[in-house]
Amino acid sequence: MKARLVRWVAAAAMIILSLLLSGFVVELKPLIVTEGEGISKRAVQINNHGIKRYEEGKFHEALSAFVAASELDQAFWQAHYNCAVASTALGKFEEALRHLKHSGEIHSENPLIGALYTSLLQKVKGNA
Repeated sequence: MKARLVRWVAAAAMIILSLLLSGFVVELKPLIVTEGEGISKRAVQINNHGIKRYEEGKFHEALSAFVAASELDQAFWQAHYNCAVASTALGKFEEALRHLKHSGEIHSENPLIGALYTSLLQKVKGNA
């Protein structure tokens, strides 16, 4: 349990640092989830399939997988976060904001969500 917390803190720190240094997301990546994290096994499998598609640059396929995973498990905030990451890669910033908002409603204390939400909101307002 403690090791998982350390991994989350380290990941959050890296993402927040990249946001601060770049003014926007430099190397945003979806979150890998293990089956032992309380999420349905099938949702985890679909999410991780989406990560493979994302790494291959198949962002539309990745987004479809992340959406499917989020629909299988209503408490799966990471799937919504990953939807936001894939939507960002596709330049769909408003869609990314909607997914982040939903992710934040599920897991409000996560600094990853807030940092990315702030950056995306600035990006959307800049394009308006």
